[in-house]
Amino acid sequence: MQKQLNLKVKYRKSFRPFAPSVLREDVSEWFEHDSDSPYMLLVADVQKDKRRAMLPDEGALFGIDKLNVPRSSVPAITHVDYSARIQTVHDDTNPHYHAVISKFKEKTGCPLVRKHVV
Repeated sequence: MQKQLNLKVKYRKSFRPFAPSVLREDVSEWFEHDSDSPYMLLVADVQKDKRRAMLPDEGALFGIDKLNVPRSSVPAITHVDYSARIQTVHDDTNPHYHAVISKFKEKTGCPLVRKHVV
């Protein structure tokens, strides 16, 4: 889906990861970061327990094929270096968006969504 959205909607390279919006209260569970990032200005590493190590045959790939290998349990937002450009969402400053992400977390166990930035 990431490849399709990048190519057909955002008109950019297919491998580019999206930036996630994450509930502020859950940010440190998913990222090696525990402070506010309300404007997507900060990059944080994905927590080690969420990362996916490359298999030997994947490590032997080259170019775009290697870039397309999933790097974590949330591959659409994970850069090749296991980082992501995050936005933290607070209930008190953005209650409607916080409610949407909270409902998604309730249904999936994942407290982050891909932020659409044009």
